[in-house]
Amino acid sequence: MINQSPQYALLAPSIFDGVILHSDSALLIQDDHIIDLVSQSHIPSEYRQYTFEGTLLPGFIDLQVNGGGGVLFNDAPTIQGLTTIIESHQNLGTAAILPTLITADDATILAGLEAVKTGIEQNISGLLGIHIEGPMINPKRKGIHKLTNIRILNDEILEEICNNSSFTRLVTLAPEMVPLKLIEKLKNAGVIVFAGHTEASPSQLNEAISAGMTGFTHLYNAMPQMESRNPGTTGFAIQSKTAYASIIHDTYHVNPLMVKLAYQSKPKGTLFLVSDAMSSIGSSQTEFILDNQMIYVKDGRLTNKAGTLAGAHVDMATSILNSMKYLDISVDEALAMGTSTPANVIQSQQYGYLKNGYKAVINQLKNGKITSVSLKNLS
Repeated sequence: MINQSPQYALLAPSIFDGVILHSDSALLIQDDHIIDLVSQSHIPSEYRQYTFEGTLLPGFIDLQVNGGGGVLFNDAPTIQGLTTIIESHQNLGTAAILPTLITADDATILAGLEAVKTGIEQNISGLLGIHIEGPMINPKRKGIHKLTNIRILNDEILEEICNNSSFTRLVTLAPEMVPLKLIEKLKNAGVIVFAGHTEASPSQLNEAISAGMTGFTHLYNAMPQMESRNPGTTGFAIQSKTAYASIIHDTYHVNPLMVKLAYQSKPKGTLFLVSDAMSSIGSSQTEFILDNQMIYVKDGRLTNKAGTLAGAHVDMATSILNSMKYLDISVDEALAMGTSTPANVIQSQQYGYLKNGYKAVINQLKNGKITSVSLKNLS
């Protein structure tokens, strides 16, 4: 007789599947995957039932994670580094991430690509691929990025990025600093290209989109702001009906009113949350070093000695709660910003939704708090 793996039915007053809030429904789970979402009156008898309060929802997807658990990916582009970072975010409700390199040198980029490739081959849970932020950015908008590392990547590294098609690759660059053929090359290799740390004009951005660019990294930050006679990069990004835009909603990087303006201006499903989290998340760090600069953790902000923001000390759950509090939008719209929308950006077939075949990585929203649901604790 074949032993069948346990079958669970998770019941809740509401369940968000990535698109719709379902009332009085149940998630059917087997082998750590979603089997179906059914009404509570149609649960098969063989499923063990577990009742939850509040709302069940998919684990979050974070497409910009610089570090966590006391580790920066720039400093530890290794399997061990990846594992520590991923686990620290999973403990906070983020199911899957793109570990992010911040304007790194050649050796670090190559090491990061190799670590991610190995991690994908080893099926490390929650590893989606890699986000290479820089080094092809505008030095005038470098922020905390290391000036001496800013450059056009050489052919060897570009080929390495293009050839690693077994996982998601997102590259953030300044369109005005690179030839359009480079954007086309990345796009044709399946690489997702976003504009960031840029002063690109609307005409330059239109050309970049035609060449294959599909979005913007951390809207408002490291780009010129809107003026009545000069919409700039930010104005273009907000009015674009097709381009995605990520945004950091820790209430420090962007005022909540400006996050609300962006959400109201862009079509639904095009603005999504990223944490831009550094090593301090999921750790007790009060300071750390980034590119020979001391970064200080104070009152929820990360800055260097000069006061320049240096990534964020926030997780996706907090970002979602901030969106629910400040944006005057429905619960399902807020939840989508950290689940199905980033899933759509990278065309994920595993995370971001609660539907057949997707991984059963689940969060619970209850009494204004978001926590992860451990299937291991079900018995």
